[in-house]
Amino acid sequence: MKNRHLIGLVAACLAIFCIPVRPDTGGTTLSLDARWDDRSDVDGTVIISAVHVVGKDTVLATKPLSEGRASVTLPLASNVLYHVTVDSPAGTQILQFPFTTALVVNPQNIQRGSMNLVLRKADHTIKSASVNVSMNF
Repeated sequence: MKNRHLIGLVAACLAIFCIPVRPDTGGTTLSLDARWDDRSDVDGTVIISAVHVVGKDTVLATKPLSEGRASVTLPLASNVLYHVTVDSPAGTQILQFPFTTALVVNPQNIQRGSMNLVLRKADHTIKSASVNVSMNF
């Protein structure tokens, strides 16, 4: 079930990111809202990393979750795979999922990307997720 959600998320991101070119805006605002299935906030840290074929991932941003929310503005590069990792306050990984700018002619067209997650508290799997992307042409 978890893999089905991640595959659907990646497929949706790929379909949404096929867009025309526009001038550079300086960055894309990425936000995450994470809740447990009992409606409590997920505590911890969100880490966004660029994934490399060889070598370690490059950490681009680390933000604490405040009331289950975190937001950052980053310039996105074309044809790059990114990982979003949610770590607990103790430093253990709760969740990690990918997103990509593959097939994007100019990723600076993506003005904002947000994700709302509901996680199962019992096993830290995804119960539901919604992704919203705002474009500026």
